Amino acid sequence: MADTIIGAFPQAEHPVGDIADLGTLTFETSRDTVNGTLETVSDLTGADLSGALDSATGVIETLVDNGSAAIGIVQHIADDLGNLGDLADGTPLEMVTDVIDGITGGTDGSPIDLLTNVVSGITGTESSLGIVTNLLGSITGSLNGGALSEVTHITADIDGVFSGGALDSIGTTISNATDNLELGLDGLTGGLSDGSLDGIHNLISISLNGESENSLGVDHILTAITGMTSTVTTVTDSTGSTSTYTETITSPSTLTNLSDDLFHSLNLF
Repeated sequence: MADTIIGAFPQAEHPVGDIADLGTLTFETSRDTVNGTLETVSDLTGADLSGALDSATGVIETLVDNGSAAIGIVQHIADDLGNLGDLADGTPLEMVTDVIDGITGGTDGSPIDLLTNVVSGITGTESSLGIVTNLLGSITGSLNGGALSEVTHITADIDGVFSGGALDSIGTTISNATDNLELGLDGLTGGLSDGSLDGIHNLISISLNGESENSLGVDHILTAITGMTSTVTTVTDSTGSTSTYTETITSPSTLTNLSDDLFHSLNLF
């Protein structure tokens, strides 16, 4: 601690050093006195009168020696304070004032003036509020009306983009897409309603003649697909039973090629 104080106030090196020495001497004196007293009591308890006398003598010598040293240190401190008083042309308080002036470089008032001057040097002669205002002005481009007007201009620009502009264009685009979709659906519906798909329907549909259980036979399916007709010739024998004798298939001429493609030859039938 003494070294720290001396480093901050070089002028106080001698008095501070002497005070530190006095404190050390006081601590050592107390320690040696206590230890010597305990040794004396221990020797008396053990009936060692010679040892007790030696211990007591050591305590007295410590007090005398350290007391003399302490008197010398106190005298030296007094001399140091007197010298500092002479340097200060007055009292030690004036010396302290001179030390402060040495640190602050001299002020025309109090050390607070120094702090005020430092702040003024950083901020200039203008107030802190003025500095903040100028900073905002630099950010916003030094526009008349302040930072609030700049924000207002930004919001106005945004409103100008979307008011009667981009939003209307988006709405028009959506409307046009809807109209095109409706036209496409109308065209598809018209194509279905004018009978253009009837041919496809007729091609893939099979109309079976008859409602009997034989309506799903090969003859009926063939007739439905190719338009062919079959004629069944029957004969009746003496037993009265009826049996198929022969079957003749007749196809329209327009389906000859289709029949050839499907069955290679009508002779297969």
